[in-house]
Amino acid sequence: MTSTDKQTLDKRTFWKSPWVWIILIAVALLPRLVILLSMTESEAFEHPVMDSAIYDDWSWTIASGEYQGQAENYLEGSYYMGPLYAYFLTAVYTLFGHAMFLARLLGIFIGIGTVLLLWATAKRLYGPKLAFFVGLVAALYPAFVLYDVAMLMSVLLVFLSSLMLYLVVRGQEHDRWYWWLGAGASLGLFALGRANILAFAPVLALWVFLALWKKPDEAGRGFKTRLKQNWKKGLGRVAFLTLGVLAFVLPATIHNAIVGDEFVPVTANGGINFFIGNNELATGEYVNPSFLDAKHDPGGKSYVEGQIGRELTYGEVSAWWSARAGEYIEKDPGGWLRLMATKLLLFSHRHEIMQVSNIHVILGWETPSVIFGLLFTLALLGFVWDKERRRRMWVVWLFGLIYALSIVVFFITSRYRLPFVAAMIPPAVWGATELWRRMKAGVVPALKAAALVVPVLLLTNLPLSLFGIEITENDAAIHNNRGIIYYDRGTYNLAIEEFEHAIRIQPEHPKLHSNLGLAYLSQGYSVAASLEFEEALRLYPNEPKALVNLGGIYLERYLGGEDEYAERALQYLTQAVTVVPGSTPAQINLAILRLSGEDYIGAALVLEKALKFRPDNPDLLFMLGHLFARELNNPERAVPLLERFLETRPWTERHNVALDWLEYLG
Repeated sequence: MTSTDKQTLDKRTFWKSPWVWIILIAVALLPRLVILLSMTESEAFEHPVMDSAIYDDWSWTIASGEYQGQAENYLEGSYYMGPLYAYFLTAVYTLFGHAMFLARLLGIFIGIGTVLLLWATAKRLYGPKLAFFVGLVAALYPAFVLYDVAMLMSVLLVFLSSLMLYLVVRGQEHDRWYWWLGAGASLGLFALGRANILAFAPVLALWVFLALWKKPDEAGRGFKTRLKQNWKKGLGRVAFLTLGVLAFVLPATIHNAIVGDEFVPVTANGGINFFIGNNELATGEYVNPSFLDAKHDPGGKSYVEGQIGRELTYGEVSAWWSARAGEYIEKDPGGWLRLMATKLLLFSHRHEIMQVSNIHVILGWETPSVIFGLLFTLALLGFVWDKERRRRMWVVWLFGLIYALSIVVFFITSRYRLPFVAAMIPPAVWGATELWRRMKAGVVPALKAAALVVPVLLLTNLPLSLFGIEITENDAAIHNNRGIIYYDRGTYNLAIEEFEHAIRIQPEHPKLHSNLGLAYLSQGYSVAASLEFEEALRLYPNEPKALVNLGGIYLERYLGGEDEYAERALQYLTQAVTVVPGSTPAQINLAILRLSGEDYIGAALVLEKALKFRPDNPDLLFMLGHLFARELNNPERAVPLLERFLETRPWTERHNVALDWLEYLG
C-alpha cells in the first residue's frame, strides 16, 4: 500500500470514526458553556423575563405546591400556553429544586442532541463527509447557541423537529412501524409546545400513506396504482403515525375538557396571536396591543370579559380575538395581503427579530443578522439543484413550507423560525458545495448559478427599510426588560435608569413612560410619576397602567385634603374601568372614591361588577361584604360574601374583622 493510498484510507476512516461526533460535541458545547457562564455574573440571571418568567412561575408552582408570580393565570382553565416546556422545567425543579442553572445546562445538552440528530440525518442523505459539515453548522449556528441557554421552549422544539425528520428518513429506508410511531410521537410532543405543527400532520400522513419517497417502479405509476398497491401498508403507517400524535395531544385535549370545560385541542392562545399578527396596526412582528397588559392579563382575558360583560373561558376569549382579526381581513383584504407579503419577507430575511428573552436582557447579545439570509439562499439552491434526492427530500421541503406558512399567518420572531432552520441546514450545506462546484466549472455554469443566487441574496439581505418596513428597536426592549427585572426586585433606582435609557431610544413608546412612572411612584416621586403617566396618555389616550395609576395618585391627593383632585381622579378611574373593565386596582380605587363621597350604592355597584371578573379576590369580597354589613345594613348580602372571604389565604387582621361581623350578624 502506497503512502497516498494510506492517506486516502485514513480520511475515509475519519469520517466514519467516533472522532466525528466527539468533535461535534466539543464544538457545540464550548460556545454554549461560555455564554451560560457569562450570564451567571449578572444579577438578572435568576430573574427570568417574559415567556421564561411564565414557565418558571408555572413550573415552580407545581414543584413547590405554592403559587408563584403569575402562575395562577396559567394553571386554571384550559392551557393558554403550550405546557411542554413548563412540564420539562417542573421535572427539573421537582428533582433538583429551583435550579435554573441546571435547567439551562440541560438545554445545552438537548441542543447538542439536535446537532447530532442533524448530523445523523445528513449522513443518511448525503454521506458522512458532508454530514460532518452539517453538524458543524448546527453546532455553531448563532441562534441555536443563544436560544439553547435562554430557558425557552425553542430548544425542545428544534430537537423534536429534528428528531421527527430523522425518524421519517429512517422510515423511508426501512419501512417499519416503530419509525412512524416515533415520528408521530415527536410531532405530538412538538404540538404540546406550539400547536401550529399540527398543520403538517395531514401532509405527512398523506406522504407516508402513498409512500411518495419511492420510485414509480417500486410503488406503481399514477395515483390509482399507488393507492391500489400501497393502501394496506399505507393505512398501517398512518395508524402508527396518528397513534404517536394522539398519545400526547389527546391528554391535553382531555385536560382542557375537564379543567376548562370546553373543547380546545391543545392551547387557547391562537386567537390573540392571530389578532396580534392580523390587525390594522400589525407590523408583521410581535407587537403587544397598547390596551393589553400581557404580564397580568394573558390573552387579554379580562379585557375581553369587560367587552362582553361576563366571565369567559380561554377558548371563548380566543374565539373573540379570531373574530376581530377576521373582521379586519374582511374590511381590508388588500391591506391584509400586503401584510402577509411583509411577513413572508420578514420570515425569509436575514434580520433577526429577537422578541427579547433573558439572554438578550442579560448580555445584550443578538444573533448576527447575515446568517439566516445566507442559509435560506443556500437551502433554496438545494431545492432547485438536488434532483438525485428529490423524492426523499420532498418531505423536508413540505415541512419547511407548511411550517413557514403556519408562522407567517401569525407573526414573525427569530425563535419561531428555528425548527425551519434545523430542517434547512442539511440541504443548505449541500447547496454550498454544489454552488462551489458550479462556480469552478466554467463561466457559463457560474453565470447560471449567479443568476439564481444573486436575486435571492439581495431579497433576503437588503435593508428592510428599502421595502418600507420598520422594525421595533430591540435595544429599547432590552433596557425596558432590564428595568422590569430591577423593578420587580425592588431596586427602583436601577429600574429608573433602564427605563430612561429605553425612552431615549424610543421616546414615543407609551408603555415605556408608564413603566418609568411606576418606578418613580415606587420611590415616592409622585409628581415625576404623574408627568410620565400624562406623557403616556398623550401618546396613547387609553394606556391602561397610566390611567389606573394616575387615577390612584389623584385619589390619594383628594383623600389627603386636596378636594380639587376629586374630579380628575374620577375621570381617570372611570376611563380605566372602561378600557380594562377587569382591572381590580381601578375598580377598588373607584369604589373608595365613591365611598369617600358616601355614595354607598355606587360603590357597591362598582365592587359587584369587579367581582364578576375576580370572584375569589379577597379585597373585593371583604370590601363588598363589609359595605353591605356596615353602611347598607344588608345582612343577606353581607354574610355569604364574608364567609367566602374567610376561605381566602393568607390569614390577615381583616379575617378577624370578618369573623366579628359574622358573629354580630348572627
